[in-house]
Amino acid sequence: MKGRILTGLLLIFLITGFDQLATLATLSSSSVIRVPEDYPTIQKAINAAKPGDTILVSPGIYYESIVIDKPISLIGESRENTFIMGSEVGKRGEGGVIISISSVTVKVSGFRIGDPEVPHMFGIVLENSTKSVISNNIIFNNYYWGIWLRSSNNSIIENNILRMNEESGLALTSFSSGNVIKDNICYANGRFGIQIQSSNNNTIKNNIIKANGEAGVLLISSNNTQLINNTIILNGMI
Repeated sequence: MKGRILTGLLLIFLITGFDQLATLATLSSSSVIRVPEDYPTIQKAINAAKPGDTILVSPGIYYESIVIDKPISLIGESRENTFIMGSEVGKRGEGGVIISISSVTVKVSGFRIGDPEVPHMFGIVLENSTKSVISNNIIFNNYYWGIWLRSSNNSIIENNILRMNEESGLALTSFSSGNVIKDNICYANGRFGIQIQSSNNNTIKNNIIKANGEAGVLLISSNNTQLINNTIILNGMI
């Protein structure tokens, strides 16, 4: 009996040990890629990255539209002087997206996203994305929405400034649920600060939503939306 117990304990220890080794191997295999030091463009760095890698982007102006299709972190050194302005192909009227995300657990932080001269259609689009984080960005002067979550769930949008987008600062559509929108400033957007349509169980808290052309928050066919401690003032329609 004692032999069986010892054998069982040894087996559990070996399994646990292998799991820990696998976790350590995964962590150690994650890399930090620098733009433009390692790759001249953000998209080339993304293409070269492995799941779990971090891409650090130095200050500068990057004229490119970006597709993120793997779980990585894309971090700008400073949202005040690290610009992603999109490509020429994506200018107004051509359906352009500056950052398109179609993976899970993506993080984008620390950028100024938009072109002050000619707007793109969208700043950041998350489509079929889960558990992503969009934080500490300035997203401005897009033709429709600054950030658009489409069929995306359980993500966090926090500490962004969403301003002067022609339609809305932020939109959740197509059954996006379980998302937390917090500590953002949505102001001077053409129509709405935050727009939620056909999306349930989302939380909007601690945001400043002001001076938007129509409603501060627009809800259409959306249930169980929690509005907590937001400042909603000086919008065209309350």
